[in-house]
Amino acid sequence: MKNLKILFALLFFIVGIDEIFFGRLIWSLPNESPWGTNHFFNFVYELKKIENKEKTKKRILAIGSSVAYYSIDKKKFETEFKNKFNEEVELEYLSYAGMTPLDAYLLKDKIISLKPDLVLYLINFIDYRLHRAAVINPNKTIYDTSDEELLLDALNFGDAPQSRFAFPFETFKEFFWEIPLDRSSDYLAATLFRFFRYREIYLPNLKNILNHRFSRNTSYHGYAGIQIPERVNALGWTTKEFSFETKKYMYEEGFYIEVVSEILKSGKLEISILETKKPCEMDSSDRRVEALKKDCCVKNSCLDRSDSEVGTSQVFGVTKNSPKVLQKIVISKTGWTKIKLDSKIKIGSFAKAVLSDSWIPNEASEERKDYSYDILGVRLQQTFGLEKPLNDMQYVREERIEDLRYLNMNEDEYKKYFEYRLLSDFATRPGIRYLLALRDTKIKLTSEKFKPKLHFNFLKKFTDYMNQNKMKLLLINHPENPISLSWYEKSDWYKEHLLFLHSLNSDYVRFEDYRNELKSIDFADFHHTTYQGLEKLNPKLVNSTEKLFKK
Repeated sequence: MKNLKILFALLFFIVGIDEIFFGRLIWSLPNESPWGTNHFFNFVYELKKIENKEKTKKRILAIGSSVAYYSIDKKKFETEFKNKFNEEVELEYLSYAGMTPLDAYLLKDKIISLKPDLVLYLINFIDYRLHRAAVINPNKTIYDTSDEELLLDALNFGDAPQSRFAFPFETFKEFFWEIPLDRSSDYLAATLFRFFRYREIYLPNLKNILNHRFSRNTSYHGYAGIQIPERVNALGWTTKEFSFETKKYMYEEGFYIEVVSEILKSGKLEISILETKKPCEMDSSDRRVEALKKDCCVKNSCLDRSDSEVGTSQVFGVTKNSPKVLQKIVISKTGWTKIKLDSKIKIGSFAKAVLSDSWIPNEASEERKDYSYDILGVRLQQTFGLEKPLNDMQYVREERIEDLRYLNMNEDEYKKYFEYRLLSDFATRPGIRYLLALRDTKIKLTSEKFKPKLHFNFLKKFTDYMNQNKMKLLLINHPENPISLSWYEKSDWYKEHLLFLHSLNSDYVRFEDYRNELKSIDFADFHHTTYQGLEKLNPKLVNSTEKLFKK
């Protein structure tokens, strides 16, 4: 009897800790994940936030894989909608990398429970996971792979772990008789115990919170500092020049930059700190600077950056005629170096750092080797320019150097760069296997007839469910890079797959085909848009959304 009491006490203790820590505490902390990182944690965090948010205006729920949050900007969408139609809406994300129609179906009741007035679902070829058929059965046609095989693959924790994090009970209930017992046990355990469910996704945000307060912020996978007018890349590497507002901590505590051996190939690196102007006073024809000037002048300030207004309101610019050098820094070794600004530079002024040299990733060695021709400078620490870290940035996309690569390219130049960066040298780049599999699958489909395999069937079930529940659903065939689209667009398979998508139209479901809405230079790869692609796509999505609202 005594042992039984101890067992029950232990069980209640575990359940209590599970509820307090994994059920409440980790979701009440600020989310300091940068954009495009920690996908599944961000999804669950966002879901809980929407559940607890009072609905005060029409709610649009954007769902889909990474193409959804690559292609929709919450603030731009809401502003465009209000300016065009004089009506306020709120756009919320329920999206993560790799979301499939099967996932959407399993989330259907959660989606309805959030009480959206309209669901905006951006879908693309990747989401159907047809390339996995070629991986499972490389010597067969795509349609020789059974739905049973595709289902087990879609619920494979190694390749697609989201079912355990996001909807374990729904998966357990729907597929108990179709999946192995050990996997069913995993889903049941994830349903009953949150520590088991979230054990793989909660730590990165805790590390971010601790690092942003107690470390140098020099070990990270996504830049989360102030926007730089000349832009940084996703990992925080600058160009040969970068501008910023000076902050008090830059004089007292200093800030860190990373220098690599490639930039020291000609000798020591000299960094000259110059005066510059704030955006409202800039004189430049650069499209980025003009956007900053407009944004800054509307707000009448460049210094405010709240969680609800993240974007280009706090970015700092350059001048055509650079004034005198206020500070010169010389660096002769690789690694992270601390820099403290000279007192000759006024606190709160705008400064520009000019480097004596630069480096190019495709000429680099070791982990810095990359198939790009970007001209880079130094790396900034993750929270550069901030006196306190930002939060709720997980779905806030900012323009990066990667988005600017193609702006002045013609079609031939872009295609050459596209093939070099994404498809060349597989022998030394096994990481591009996924992209090659997508390409090969599209080409393979040109000799096959369309049949609604696994994810198409669940897309039909999902759209039917939305219609039955009188939930307005705008289903968008997301734009595709004209290069990859050309591999299979004229095939019978592609035409028949479009007919299938059109057949999903109903009283509350509207399908629209956007496949040709963007140019090649608007894409970073086969399907993901650049920031400029996002800017072009948002107004179109606003128009389509308003049409369905009117229906």
